[in-house]
Amino acid sequence: MSYGKVAGRVVRRANKDSVSFAFSIVKNRRNYHTGQSEHVQVARIATIKDSDFDRKAKSFWDTVDTTLNILIDSGEIDNCRSEICGKFESYIPRPTIPVAAPVPAAKPVSNSDVSVRLRRRFPHLLKDL
Repeated sequence: MSYGKVAGRVVRRANKDSVSFAFSIVKNRRNYHTGQSEHVQVARIATIKDSDFDRKAKSFWDTVDTTLNILIDSGEIDNCRSEICGKFESYIPRPTIPVAAPVPAAKPVSNSDVSVRLRRRFPHLLKDL
């Protein structure tokens, strides 16, 4: 199935009290007989309510990354990860991972007890120090 352009597709559906969005990966093409455009679904990612975007963002992006890796590695689709992720990011932003600030390394502290014990134990080696 090498014909058509691969893209991310987002379908908006109104419910009683909110709006849900269905995310999928499709190949766009023209029907040979009628000439009309159609979407051949390659993979269905998820359907998420707009009120759940923040809560389900991490699991959604894990699913998107895993699905894209499988489809690209198997040769089902060409590598168009940036276009698909760009389409989905306009609805659900990718969560940022907090990074802790680096801790500065402490200066080594000399242990005076050790040096005194070494001088007593090995006086012939440490005369000049």
